[in-house]
Amino acid sequence: MKKCLTAIVCITLFSSASLFGGPLRKQQVSANAKWVAHLSVEDLVKSGMGKYILEKANGEQSIEARMNAFAKLFGLNPLTDLESITLYAENFEPSGGVAIIQAKMDQEKLLQLLLLNKGYVKSKYGDRPVHRWIQKRKGKKDNGVRFGTFYSDKVVVIARTEQVLKHAIDVLDGKAANFSKAKTDFLPKAPKGTFLIAAATDLPTKIHKRRAAMLKNISAGWLVAGQGDKTVFLKASVTANTEDNAALIQQVANGFLALAQLKLNQQQTAQGKTGKPLSLLKAVKVTVKGVSVQLAASIPMAEVKQYIDLSRKLRKAAKAAKMKQKCPKAK
Repeated sequence: MKKCLTAIVCITLFSSASLFGGPLRKQQVSANAKWVAHLSVEDLVKSGMGKYILEKANGEQSIEARMNAFAKLFGLNPLTDLESITLYAENFEPSGGVAIIQAKMDQEKLLQLLLLNKGYVKSKYGDRPVHRWIQKRKGKKDNGVRFGTFYSDKVVVIARTEQVLKHAIDVLDGKAANFSKAKTDFLPKAPKGTFLIAAATDLPTKIHKRRAAMLKNISAGWLVAGQGDKTVFLKASVTANTEDNAALIQQVANGFLALAQLKLNQQQTAQGKTGKPLSLLKAVKVTVKGVSVQLAASIPMAEVKQYIDLSRKLRKAAKAAKMKQKCPKAK
């Protein structure tokens, strides 16, 4: 009965609810988007990897305490209440980004926190309230100003400018064209079990930093990650501007993977682990076809669990070493 009532309320009051949760919905995203990223937190949590991560996290009092404190303050527990996060923009400027967050949240508590913000201003876009606030800056070009709206009982939309927020609302309302009507669909196909998908097209070279010079030779790319029956999969692709540069990108990728595997072996040795070393990075294959560089990996869940355990041990060891430096024993 409770489930039926919930369904009726959602359909009646929030007819847009079908746009959210689970896989990426093109109806969420502007037709003019140049990049898109979507994380289905609920699918990640349901996966074997997600369940294992949560199992280990729940066993750590420090993490549990932080999450409980966060939930008490914001009315939202990131580990249990987040359902999905979608990011996109029509350009590559930080001010052009849109964040669509679906979660079980206490909107009243969030509103009370916003009212305490010195930069808080409330306005309207049609019948929809728009909230403005100031937060900690992220980068030199960020003034810290944010605009957001509670699109429905479980959905929040956030942007850095009011104009971008209003356009995002229009897309969700069907008043502006969404990605299902885009001239070019640069999104990859998402295999069953996908919980992360990201893609970009028409990458301008000016956005790349000098230390990432190789990226200047890339015009587009995509990535999908998820879990099948017994393996975690990762697929990615980048489009180079020439075949020669595609070959160079393959060489760089293989070199990076070799160094990463060497580092992993060293970490295992440092933890006193004997026997066969983890070979999850060896499962990553990089191939080239014309100007396209493809990366694919299928890693057994057993090895993923071992890597998660190793990462936790390394983090604890680093934390202990840091504490030892801060509080040396008296001679």
